[in-house]
Amino acid sequence: MISEEIYIQIQGKCVEYEEYFYLEKSKKNRKSAIFDAHNFLTFDYDSYIYTLVLPSLEKYKTQLIHDKPEDFYLKEFSKFKRKSKIIKVSKRHNVIVEFWDYFEENIALYKGVSNEYFVYYLKEFEFKFNYNKEDAFKLLLKNYYKNEKFSNSKP
Repeated sequence: MISEEIYIQIQGKCVEYEEYFYLEKSKKNRKSAIFDAHNFLTFDYDSYIYTLVLPSLEKYKTQLIHDKPEDFYLKEFSKFKRKSKIIKVSKRHNVIVEFWDYFEENIALYKGVSNEYFVYYLKEFEFKFNYNKEDAFKLLLKNYYKNEKFSNSKP
C-alpha cells in the first residue's frame, strides 16, 4: 500500500522505464520456459523504483502448443534473451539495472516462488530497494497506526 500511495504522488514526473523478464535459473535451459517467465516493467522516478507486472503467457500456452509453432516462438524468445543480455550488460549502469541485480540476487534465496505469489515478492523487493531499514521501519509504523486508527473508529 505504501508503494502504491507514493506512486500516485510521483506518477506525473518524468520517468525512465525498461521491460524485464525473470526466469528461474533452473528453467533457463528448457525450451518451453517462455511460458514460465515473469514479465514486468520497471520504472525509475528519480531513483524511486516502481514495478508493474505484465500478463503471463501461461494462458496462451495450450493454444500455442496446439498450433505447434514452438520452433518459431522459441527461436524468437532465444533472440530476445540474447538481446536482453547484451542490452543489460552493455547499457550504462543505472538504477533500473541495479534493481534487477538486487531482485535476482534476493529472489534466488527462495529457491522458487509460485506464480500466484510472485507479484508480492516483487513488490516486497521493490520496497526494500527503495528504502533503507530505518526509513522502511518508520513508513511501516506510520502506515500501521494510520490503518489502526481507521479500524478502531466507530461507524
